Amino acid sequence: MNTSPTALVLDDDPVLLKLLSMRMRKRFPDLRVECQELPVAVGAFDIYILDNDFHGRPLAADLAEHIRRQQPESLVLALSGTLDRLTLKRLINCGCAGAFDKSAPTEIDALMTTVEHHLDKPDFAALGAGSSGSRVADTARAIAGLIRDWNRRLEIEERREQREQGVRGAPGRRHNRTVENV
Repeated sequence: MNTSPTALVLDDDPVLLKLLSMRMRKRFPDLRVECQELPVAVGAFDIYILDNDFHGRPLAADLAEHIRRQQPESLVLALSGTLDRLTLKRLINCGCAGAFDKSAPTEIDALMTTVEHHLDKPDFAALGAGSSGSRVADTARAIAGLIRDWNRRLEIEERREQREQGVRGAPGRRHNRTVENV
């Protein structure tokens, strides 16, 4: 029986697929990585990494929900530059363990660290593929991480909007301007 962990990476960008799979194989030599450009999660894997935008169609939440029904103990991660609030909410609700911005190298590193933590779990190693320990604890950690990620993204977006509007100040605070002695 082969107990090597497995991963499926879904993304319509063949260059990113190749680079991510090379990085994963280098960092996790025992991990069997499969890549697919079509947004179809077929087969049983321990780890799923999902792009959101497939040729302009947001599909990460649909894919994650499908995977959860078929493989409830698998690690599911979203790697995308396009996640709206509704998609993120759906990802949280189905137990996605993280959402990462694929345009930021530090986010790819964070994704790799999440994979590493999953693979290093004592119960994963002892019980083999498909076991992720306490589902409630894993889900709680995933939700907390997603909320932190989303809040960070909202702060970045708000700062960008403030710059565009010419408003300066601390992130998350709007300053009231008053006209004196007009």
